[in-house]
Amino acid sequence: MVFLTRTAIKGDAGGAQVVAHEFAHSWTGNLITNKTNEDFWLNEGFTTYAERRIIEVVQGEDRAALSIGMGWRGIPVDAFEPVSNIYSKIVLLANEFRLGRMPREDEVADWPGQEWELYLENLHKSAEA
Repeated sequence: MVFLTRTAIKGDAGGAQVVAHEFAHSWTGNLITNKTNEDFWLNEGFTTYAERRIIEVVQGEDRAALSIGMGWRGIPVDAFEPVSNIYSKIVLLANEFRLGRMPREDEVADWPGQEWELYLENLHKSAEA
């Protein structure tokens, strides 16, 4: 059984990743993969992997790679950066903003929250550089 707040189900695909993640928790075994809090990374690791496979099937490889890109920011220094047209476009727009170019409305009009999160995170990083 999965419990979701109504904010996760909003009538478009914007909440699909959250729904996929919560279903994946059920499928990967909440009680088996984390005997203690020190082992919780196992639970989240398996869940995140399953979530990304679900997103890949439901929304396509590019969206799944975007999801990987969101996690890649933290994951080790030698981790491979994901290859995704969406991910690359957002990072490029954030880097161009640092050079003074505002994105056009048509470039960002259909962005759900995940795209904005990646864009804003990269604005912060480019400002620190």
